[in-house]
Amino acid sequence: MHEASSCEEACRAVTRLRPHFLVLSLDTADRPGGEAIALLRSVTEAPILALSSRDDEATVVDALNGGADDFMVKPFRSREILARVGNVLRRQVQKKGMRPIFVEGSLKVDIVHRRVWVGDMEIHLAPKSYQLLKFLIENAGRVISHRELQTHLWGTDCIDRMPYLRRAVWELRCAIEVDPANPQLITTEPHVGYRLTKTSEHQRGN
Repeated sequence: MHEASSCEEACRAVTRLRPHFLVLSLDTADRPGGEAIALLRSVTEAPILALSSRDDEATVVDALNGGADDFMVKPFRSREILARVGNVLRRQVQKKGMRPIFVEGSLKVDIVHRRVWVGDMEIHLAPKSYQLLKFLIENAGRVISHRELQTHLWGTDCIDRMPYLRRAVWELRCAIEVDPANPQLITTEPHVGYRLTKTSEHQRGN
């Protein structure tokens, strides 16, 4: 988790870290609600949940028109915000034409709740490994170029992070492949990039 003290700092952090979800407190934002959300929306497509102690119609409409995916009024219970986050992520997955559960061979991924299983065993991935896996799932069956993967993982300012990319792919293979040295899930397209195998109708609902 990363916190920012201003909208400009938040935009820089979003560009650099490429988070999967943003929570914006309108009460402490240094710009009007709709303007602050629109600024964030200009640099990311990640879901935005707006929080405010005000519940008047103008505040809510301004936030939603600015690009917020949901709006919550303070104070709120922790279970409520977790449920809202889950609902927003579920809608985002469905909007991309995906279903919440990805299954391929022994790999199973609950995209909404960020849970991963290999066979019957749940495993815990480092943030960068999960970010790589989720991007591969979103593009399952397609060869993703080295450059596209580097940009997704480290941002547009990266120059050449091939050693980091190879390391990231190897670590992910070690986590999800039966034999990392002979990968069946994440395959290499020589001199081009990587592909996550898509052998069947692998995305299933609950």
